[in-house]
Amino acid sequence: MTIVDPFPLAEDTDAKATDVQGKWDALREAVEGIGVASTAADVYQAGVVTSTDWVVSGKESTTAGTGAITLTTGGSAWLPGPSGGLVRIFNTSAEVLKAIKPASLPASGGYMSIGFELTASGPEAVVSLVSGVEKSTAAEALAAPAAVTAGKVRIYDLILHNTAGSYSNTTGMDRRPWARGASTLVQRTSGTITLTTSSAEPAGIAQRMECSGVPLVLHFEGMAVVSETTGALVSFHQDGVQIGSLGDTAGAGAGQYTIPATGQGSPFALSARFSPSAGSHLFSVAVKREASGEASLLSSAAKPLYFSVEELRPSANNGNS
Repeated sequence: MTIVDPFPLAEDTDAKATDVQGKWDALREAVEGIGVASTAADVYQAGVVTSTDWVVSGKESTTAGTGAITLTTGGSAWLPGPSGGLVRIFNTSAEVLKAIKPASLPASGGYMSIGFELTASGPEAVVSLVSGVEKSTAAEALAAPAAVTAGKVRIYDLILHNTAGSYSNTTGMDRRPWARGASTLVQRTSGTITLTTSSAEPAGIAQRMECSGVPLVLHFEGMAVVSETTGALVSFHQDGVQIGSLGDTAGAGAGQYTIPATGQGSPFALSARFSPSAGSHLFSVAVKREASGEASLLSSAAKPLYFSVEELRPSANNGNS
Protein backbone atom coordinates (compact mmCIF):
# COMPACT_ATOMS: atom_id res chain seq x y z
CA MET A 1 0.00 0.00 0.00
CA THR A 2 1.42 3.39 -1.03
CA ILE A 3 0.27 6.65 0.59
CA VAL A 4 0.68 9.84 -1.41
CA ASP A 5 1.28 13.15 0.38
CA PRO A 6 -1.69 15.33 -0.66
CA PHE A 7 0.05 18.59 0.40
CA PRO A 8 3.80 18.38 -0.39
CA LEU A 9 5.85 21.28 1.00
CA ALA A 10 7.99 23.62 -1.09
CA GLU A 11 11.76 23.59 -0.65
CA ASP A 12 11.84 27.04 1.09
CA THR A 13 9.32 26.06 3.79
CA ASP A 14 10.24 27.22 7.33
CA ALA A 15 11.70 24.87 9.96
CA LYS A 16 8.49 24.22 11.90
CA ALA A 17 6.66 23.12 8.79
CA THR A 18 9.62 20.96 7.78
CA ASP A 19 9.45 19.27 11.18
CA VAL A 20 5.76 18.52 10.57
CA GLN A 21 6.69 17.12 7.16
CA GLY A 22 9.27 14.83 8.77
CA LYS A 23 6.74 13.46 11.22
CA TRP A 24 4.22 12.95 8.42
CA ASP A 25 6.83 11.06 6.40
CA ALA A 26 7.60 8.80 9.38
CA LEU A 27 3.89 8.09 9.90
CA ARG A 28 3.41 7.33 6.22
CA GLU A 29 6.32 4.89 6.18
CA ALA A 30 5.00 3.14 9.29
CA VAL A 31 1.51 2.74 7.83
CA GLU A 32 2.92 1.47 4.52
CA GLY A 33 4.90 -1.16 6.41
CA ILE A 34 1.90 -2.61 8.25
CA GLY A 35 1.18 -6.18 7.07
CA VAL A 36 4.06 -6.19 4.59
CA ALA A 37 6.31 -8.23 6.87
CA SER A 38 9.19 -5.96 5.90
CA THR A 39 11.84 -8.17 7.49
CA ALA A 40 10.66 -11.32 5.65
CA ALA A 41 11.93 -12.77 2.41
CA ASP A 42 8.75 -11.92 0.48
CA VAL A 43 9.14 -8.15 0.45
CA TYR A 44 10.17 -8.16 -3.21
CA GLN A 45 6.45 -8.00 -3.98
CA ALA A 46 3.96 -7.57 -1.16
CA GLY A 47 1.16 -10.12 -1.26
CA VAL A 48 3.01 -12.79 -3.22
CA VAL A 49 3.08 -16.33 -1.84
CA THR A 50 6.20 -18.18 -2.96
CA SER A 51 7.07 -21.84 -3.56
CA THR A 52 8.92 -21.97 -0.23
CA ASP A 53 6.06 -20.67 1.93
CA TRP A 54 4.70 -23.31 4.31
CA VAL A 55 6.80 -26.15 2.91
CA VAL A 56 6.25 -29.33 4.95
CA SER A 57 8.28 -32.05 3.20
CA GLY A 58 11.62 -32.48 4.96
CA LYS A 59 10.62 -30.17 7.82
CA GLU A 60 8.45 -32.64 9.73
CA SER A 61 9.38 -35.45 12.12
CA THR A 62 7.43 -38.24 13.80
CA THR A 63 8.00 -39.66 17.28
CA ALA A 64 8.28 -43.41 16.71
CA GLY A 65 6.75 -44.48 20.01
CA THR A 66 3.66 -42.23 19.98
CA GLY A 67 3.06 -41.05 16.40
CA ALA A 68 3.25 -37.42 17.56
CA ILE A 69 4.31 -34.97 14.83
CA THR A 70 6.61 -31.96 15.04
CA LEU A 71 6.80 -29.38 12.24
CA THR A 72 9.06 -26.37 11.76
CA THR A 73 8.00 -24.09 8.92
CA GLY A 74 6.26 -20.78 8.18
CA GLY A 75 5.79 -18.06 5.60
CA SER A 76 2.94 -16.22 3.91
CA ALA A 77 -0.46 -17.53 2.88
CA TRP A 78 -3.91 -16.34 1.91
CA LEU A 79 -6.50 -18.04 4.13
CA PRO A 80 -10.29 -17.84 4.60
CA GLY A 81 -11.11 -14.96 6.92
CA PRO A 82 -13.41 -15.26 9.97
CA SER A 83 -16.05 -13.09 8.25
CA GLY A 84 -15.59 -14.37 4.69
CA GLY A 85 -13.13 -13.48 1.98
CA LEU A 86 -9.38 -14.03 2.30
CA VAL A 87 -6.85 -12.65 4.75
CA ARG A 88 -3.08 -12.68 4.36
CA ILE A 89 -1.08 -14.16 7.23
CA PHE A 90 2.64 -14.37 7.91
CA ASN A 91 4.47 -16.66 10.33
CA THR A 92 8.19 -16.42 10.96
CA SER A 93 9.66 -19.91 10.46
CA ALA A 94 9.35 -21.68 13.82
CA GLU A 95 8.09 -24.86 15.48
CA VAL A 96 4.42 -24.56 14.54
CA LEU A 97 3.64 -28.10 15.75
CA LYS A 98 5.42 -29.56 18.77
CA ALA A 99 4.85 -33.29 19.29
CA ILE A 100 1.13 -33.12 18.44
CA LYS A 101 -0.58 -36.51 18.16
CA PRO A 102 -3.22 -36.93 15.41
CA ALA A 103 -6.76 -37.82 16.47
CA SER A 104 -6.43 -41.28 14.87
CA LEU A 105 -3.41 -43.45 14.10
CA PRO A 106 -3.07 -46.62 11.98
CA ALA A 107 -3.04 -50.03 13.62
CA SER A 108 0.01 -52.27 13.34
CA GLY A 109 0.85 -52.85 9.67
CA GLY A 110 -1.49 -50.08 8.48
CA TYR A 111 -1.04 -46.76 6.71
CA MET A 112 -2.98 -43.54 7.25
CA SER A 113 -3.06 -40.09 5.64
CA ILE A 114 -2.60 -37.24 8.12
CA GLY A 115 -3.64 -33.83 6.75
CA PHE A 116 -1.89 -30.58 7.79
CA GLU A 117 -4.28 -27.60 7.69
CA LEU A 118 -3.92 -23.85 8.22
CA THR A 119 -6.40 -21.58 9.99
CA ALA A 120 -6.06 -17.79 10.19
CA SER A 121 -5.57 -16.48 13.73
CA GLY A 122 -4.99 -12.75 13.74
CA PRO A 123 -1.95 -11.91 11.61
CA GLU A 124 -0.63 -15.50 11.76
CA ALA A 125 -1.78 -19.05 10.98
CA VAL A 126 -2.39 -22.01 13.29
CA VAL A 127 -1.57 -25.56 12.11
CA SER A 128 -3.88 -28.47 12.92
CA LEU A 129 -3.99 -32.17 11.98
CA VAL A 130 -6.82 -34.31 10.62
CA SER A 131 -6.71 -38.09 10.17
CA GLY A 132 -7.86 -40.07 7.14
CA VAL A 133 -8.88 -43.75 7.13
CA GLU A 134 -6.54 -46.67 7.57
CA LYS A 135 -5.34 -48.45 4.41
CA SER A 136 -3.15 -51.47 3.69
CA THR A 137 -0.61 -49.67 1.48
CA ALA A 138 0.96 -46.21 1.30
CA ALA A 139 -0.41 -45.65 -2.22
CA GLU A 140 -3.96 -46.41 -1.09
CA ALA A 141 -3.63 -44.07 1.90
CA LEU A 142 -2.24 -41.31 -0.31
CA ALA A 143 -5.27 -41.64 -2.60
CA ALA A 144 -7.71 -41.49 0.33
CA PRO A 145 -6.98 -38.35 2.38
CA ALA A 146 -9.36 -36.90 4.96
CA ALA A 147 -11.77 -34.29 3.61
CA VAL A 148 -10.55 -30.70 3.92
CA THR A 149 -12.07 -29.02 6.98
CA ALA A 150 -14.39 -26.10 6.19
CA GLY A 151 -12.68 -22.72 6.57
CA LYS A 152 -9.18 -24.23 6.46
CA VAL A 153 -6.50 -24.73 3.80
CA ARG A 154 -4.80 -28.14 3.38
CA ILE A 155 -1.06 -27.80 2.83
CA TYR A 156 0.15 -31.41 3.10
CA ASP A 157 -0.90 -35.04 3.42
CA LEU A 158 1.61 -37.14 5.38
CA ILE A 159 1.43 -40.94 5.25
CA LEU A 160 2.09 -42.56 8.61
CA HIS A 161 2.98 -46.25 8.84
CA ASN A 162 2.73 -48.39 11.97
CA THR A 163 5.35 -51.14 12.15
CA ALA A 164 4.58 -53.20 15.26
CA GLY A 165 3.90 -50.07 17.31
CA SER A 166 6.65 -47.92 15.79
CA TYR A 167 5.39 -45.00 13.69
CA SER A 168 7.20 -43.49 10.72
CA ASN A 169 6.33 -41.07 7.92
CA THR A 170 6.88 -42.92 4.62
CA THR A 171 5.79 -40.46 1.96
CA GLY A 172 3.49 -37.49 1.41
CA MET A 173 1.86 -35.06 -0.98
CA ASP A 174 2.23 -31.28 -1.18
CA ARG A 175 -1.28 -29.83 -1.31
CA ARG A 176 -0.54 -26.12 -1.02
CA PRO A 177 -2.82 -24.34 -3.53
CA TRP A 178 0.08 -22.05 -4.53
CA ALA A 179 2.49 -24.94 -5.32
CA ARG A 180 1.74 -24.88 -9.05
CA GLY A 181 3.22 -27.32 -11.49
CA ALA A 182 1.99 -30.55 -9.90
CA SER A 183 3.48 -33.88 -10.92
CA THR A 184 3.23 -37.37 -9.51
CA LEU A 185 4.52 -40.82 -10.49
CA VAL A 186 3.63 -44.26 -9.13
CA GLN A 187 5.40 -47.53 -9.91
CA ARG A 188 3.54 -50.80 -9.32
CA THR A 189 5.99 -53.70 -8.94
CA SER A 190 3.86 -56.64 -7.75
CA GLY A 191 0.58 -58.38 -8.46
CA THR A 192 0.01 -59.04 -12.17
CA ILE A 193 -3.41 -57.69 -13.16
CA THR A 194 -5.71 -60.25 -14.80
CA LEU A 195 -8.34 -58.50 -16.94
CA THR A 196 -12.01 -59.50 -17.10
CA THR A 197 -14.83 -58.20 -19.28
CA SER A 198 -15.82 -55.78 -16.49
CA SER A 199 -13.98 -52.47 -16.29
CA ALA A 200 -12.08 -52.00 -13.00
CA GLU A 201 -9.51 -49.62 -11.54
CA PRO A 202 -6.51 -51.69 -10.36
CA ALA A 203 -5.18 -51.04 -6.86
CA GLY A 204 -1.92 -49.19 -6.38
CA ILE A 205 -2.33 -46.92 -9.41
CA ALA A 206 -4.62 -44.03 -8.41
CA GLN A 207 -2.95 -40.71 -7.54
CA ARG A 208 -4.48 -37.60 -5.95
CA MET A 209 -3.18 -34.23 -7.10
CA GLU A 210 -3.86 -30.55 -6.51
CA CYS A 211 -4.59 -29.10 -9.94
CA SER A 212 -4.22 -25.43 -10.82
CA GLY A 213 -6.53 -25.74 -13.84
CA VAL A 214 -3.85 -25.80 -16.55
CA PRO A 215 -3.72 -28.77 -18.97
CA LEU A 216 -2.00 -31.92 -17.80
CA VAL A 217 -0.67 -35.16 -19.29
CA LEU A 218 -1.67 -38.61 -18.04
CA HIS A 219 0.66 -41.48 -18.96
CA PHE A 220 0.37 -45.25 -18.41
CA GLU A 221 2.96 -47.76 -19.57
CA GLY A 222 4.10 -51.32 -18.99
CA MET A 223 3.95 -54.80 -20.48
CA ALA A 224 0.74 -56.60 -21.53
CA VAL A 225 0.07 -60.23 -22.43
CA VAL A 226 -3.02 -60.45 -24.64
CA SER A 227 -4.27 -63.65 -26.31
CA GLU A 228 -5.12 -63.63 -30.02
CA THR A 229 -8.86 -63.84 -29.32
CA THR A 230 -9.22 -60.62 -27.36
CA GLY A 231 -7.79 -57.16 -26.74
CA ALA A 232 -6.98 -55.13 -23.62
CA LEU A 233 -8.89 -51.88 -23.12
CA VAL A 234 -7.52 -49.01 -21.02
CA SER A 235 -9.23 -45.74 -20.10
CA PHE A 236 -8.11 -42.80 -17.96
CA HIS A 237 -10.35 -41.70 -15.09
CA GLN A 238 -10.78 -38.55 -13.02
CA ASP A 239 -12.60 -39.00 -9.71
CA GLY A 240 -13.92 -42.36 -10.94
CA VAL A 241 -15.32 -40.98 -14.22
CA GLN A 242 -13.90 -41.80 -17.65
CA ILE A 243 -12.11 -38.87 -19.30
CA GLY A 244 -13.48 -38.04 -22.73
CA SER A 245 -12.56 -39.63 -26.03
CA LEU A 246 -8.86 -40.35 -25.82
CA GLY A 247 -7.90 -42.14 -29.01
CA ASP A 248 -8.44 -44.93 -31.52
CA THR A 249 -10.64 -47.44 -29.72
CA ALA A 250 -11.24 -49.98 -32.51
CA GLY A 251 -14.96 -49.79 -31.87
CA ALA A 252 -14.57 -50.44 -28.16
CA GLY A 253 -16.30 -47.20 -27.07
CA ALA A 254 -15.25 -43.57 -26.64
CA GLY A 255 -12.58 -42.87 -24.09
CA GLN A 256 -10.71 -46.17 -24.27
CA TYR A 257 -7.39 -47.25 -25.77
CA THR A 258 -6.94 -50.73 -27.19
CA ILE A 259 -3.85 -52.86 -26.68
CA PRO A 260 -4.15 -55.29 -29.61
CA ALA A 261 -3.97 -59.07 -29.34
CA THR A 262 -0.45 -60.40 -29.85
CA GLY A 263 -0.42 -63.74 -28.04
CA GLN A 264 2.76 -62.73 -26.24
CA GLY A 265 4.19 -60.00 -24.03
CA SER A 266 4.08 -56.57 -25.66
CA PRO A 267 5.13 -53.18 -24.26
CA PHE A 268 2.58 -50.39 -24.31
CA ALA A 269 2.69 -46.65 -23.58
CA LEU A 270 -0.52 -44.60 -23.52
CA SER A 271 -0.83 -40.85 -22.97
CA ALA A 272 -3.62 -38.30 -22.97
CA ARG A 273 -3.86 -34.53 -22.49
CA PHE A 274 -6.68 -33.18 -20.39
CA SER A 275 -7.75 -29.87 -18.77
CA PRO A 276 -9.25 -30.47 -15.32
CA SER A 277 -10.95 -27.89 -13.16
CA ALA A 278 -8.77 -26.35 -10.46
CA GLY A 279 -8.81 -28.26 -7.19
CA SER A 280 -8.11 -31.71 -5.75
CA HIS A 281 -8.70 -34.65 -8.12
CA LEU A 282 -8.07 -38.40 -8.05
CA PHE A 283 -6.61 -39.76 -11.31
CA SER A 284 -6.44 -43.42 -12.24
CA VAL A 285 -6.85 -45.94 -15.07
CA ALA A 286 -9.51 -48.59 -15.65
CA VAL A 287 -8.82 -51.81 -17.54
CA LYS A 288 -10.75 -54.76 -19.01
CA ARG A 289 -10.50 -57.28 -21.85
CA GLU A 290 -12.53 -56.97 -25.00
CA ALA A 291 -13.92 -60.49 -25.49
CA SER A 292 -13.25 -64.13 -24.65
CA GLY A 293 -9.65 -65.13 -24.17
CA GLU A 294 -7.00 -64.00 -21.71
CA ALA A 295 -5.34 -60.65 -21.05
CA SER A 296 -3.14 -59.38 -18.26
CA LEU A 297 -0.87 -56.47 -17.37
CA LEU A 298 2.45 -57.57 -15.91
CA SER A 299 3.51 -56.03 -12.62
CA SER A 300 6.83 -57.02 -11.08
CA ALA A 301 10.18 -55.55 -10.13
CA ALA A 302 11.52 -56.58 -13.54
CA LYS A 303 8.42 -55.49 -15.47
CA PRO A 304 6.76 -52.65 -13.51
CA LEU A 305 3.68 -50.61 -14.40
CA TYR A 306 4.09 -46.83 -14.41
CA PHE A 307 1.35 -44.22 -14.05
CA SER A 308 2.13 -40.50 -14.04
CA VAL A 309 0.20 -37.23 -14.01
CA GLU A 310 1.97 -33.97 -14.82
CA GLU A 311 0.81 -30.42 -15.33
CA LEU A 312 2.24 -28.86 -18.47
CA ARG A 313 4.96 -26.22 -17.92
CA PRO A 314 5.44 -27.11 -14.22
CA SER A 315 7.39 -24.78 -11.97
CA ALA A 316 7.42 -26.98 -8.86
CA ASN A 317 6.88 -30.62 -7.96
CA ASN A 318 4.09 -31.34 -5.52
CA GLY A 319 3.74 -35.03 -6.05
CA ASN A 320 5.09 -37.86 -3.97
CA SER A 321 8.20 -37.15 -1.97
